[in-house]
Amino acid sequence: MSRRTPRPPASMLALAVLKLLDEEPLHPYEIMRRIRVRAYDKVVKATHASVYDTVARLAATGMAAEVATGRAGRRPERTVYAITDAGRAHARQRLTAALREPAWEYPVFTAGLSFIALLEPDEAAAALRGRAADLAARAAELTAVLEGKRAEGLPRLYSIEVEQARRAAEAEEQWVREILADIASGALAWPERTRAGARDAAAHPGAGDADQPEDPAGSESARNDAEGVR
Repeated sequence: MSRRTPRPPASMLALAVLKLLDEEPLHPYEIMRRIRVRAYDKVVKATHASVYDTVARLAATGMAAEVATGRAGRRPERTVYAITDAGRAHARQRLTAALREPAWEYPVFTAGLSFIALLEPDEAAAALRGRAADLAARAAELTAVLEGKRAEGLPRLYSIEVEQARRAAEAEEQWVREILADIASGALAWPERTRAGARDAAAHPGAGDADQPEDPAGSESARNDAEGVR
């Protein structure tokens, strides 16, 4: 049986690594440093371990290749990698798809909104107020990043990802505050039946399990199963 050919990593971190390697050969430690300097870590989840793992997978799939190994002073030996032609083509394909195709994912927040009626209005409002505050803090953090990049004279082209992330945080915060206002005014109302159920569940956790009768071995369903076997 033939082994399945490994596929190159398709994560945004892999795309960030390939982007940096396209500029010049680098070792993983320097890749991580530049990810932080350029604030890529504000839009892509990156750690030293994940960067090293991603570089190794890119090399294993022919997207990157070792070009040098060396040691500076007493520092650990470091391997320098360069992007390959296949890696450059893969990066361009992945980037085009990322820009062109909306990713219809399953965000936790959107899913949570589907079940918001499980909470009392004041509980939901408290959670949403906390979210709005966090979104405001993130927008402020991203604003500081943008201002820093502009102060360095960096062309706007190299910071539009931070610009988009800030705009998304601001838009979501505005929407959350509109929902909070609707909850406070009663424009977004909870049906009384739903509220009663939420209160009962909070007052008697696990009570619903006790209301379910057990199905003894001699019950009708058990007898039907036995007859089916015969």
